[in-house]
Amino acid sequence: MNNKSKRFPPEFRDRAARMVLEEEKNHPSRWSAVMMIAPKLDISS
Repeated sequence: MNNKSKRFPPEFRDRAARMVLEEEKNHPSRWSAVMMIAPKLDISS
């Protein structure tokens, strides 16, 4: 496990992943969904 993955607890990462997968339905790519969700979680994409 690298340092980046230790920054956030597993619950936070799970929530973020669920949010991206849900938002992905409304965007042409997963990356564009990440770009929309990241600011909501106060993290950088």
